[in-house]
Order: sequence, then structure tokens, then C-alpha cells
Amino acid sequence: MSRLCRKHSYSLVVVKISTRQATSADVEFARSVHHAGYRALTERVSGWDEALQDQLFTASWRAATYSIVLCAGVPCGYLSWKIAPTQIGVREVVIAPTLSGKPLIMTAGPTGHVAD
Repeated sequence: MSRLCRKHSYSLVVVKISTRQATSADVEFARSVHHAGYRALTERVSGWDEALQDQLFTASWRAATYSIVLCAGVPCGYLSWKIAPTQIGVREVVIAPTLSGKPLIMTAGPTGHVAD
């Protein structure tokens, strides 16, 4: 019995991922990644309102701890978390669509499950 096997060609790019604590100098970078990441989804659901998205981002930036995600040493996104007395919760991970080819967003829902 013979089997026909197809050969597949895959390319794999390995990139070192690291993080560093965000500073006030990172606010505009993180805002641009937020807007680029959320825009397509938000437009489909409720329409994009730049001023509202700026307000939501600013409120979130003040309420959580942020780190900048580095891909091969270059800023490529952000993650945020919040520390409570009994838990540490990841709130959001957003990678710039220009790097990933499409928005990559993961947020923790009200039950603590991660949805992408």
C-alpha cells in the first residue's frame, strides 16, 4: 500500500519577546497601538469615536500597571495588569497590527477568562 504524502514548507521566525515597565514617554506609543488594535472591531460593533477612545485609553492607563512588549528589542505592543490584595490580573495584551499582520488583542473578561 502506498501513501501519497505532501511536503509542506513552513517558515518559522523566532523573535525574542521581552517586556519593560512603561513610562510616561510610552503613553502615545501605547495609545497608537490601542487605537490600531481596537479600531476595526469597534467600527464593526459601534462605530469609531476617536475622542471617546482617547478618553477610554487615558482612564485605563491611569487605572492599571503597563509594560511595553518588545519584539527583538523594538516596542511592538503593550500589556496591562492590576494588582489587588488577593490577586494579580492580566487586563489586556495588545500587539501592533503592523507587526502581527492583524490586530492581536487579549483581554480578561469579567469572569477572568481570557478572550481573543
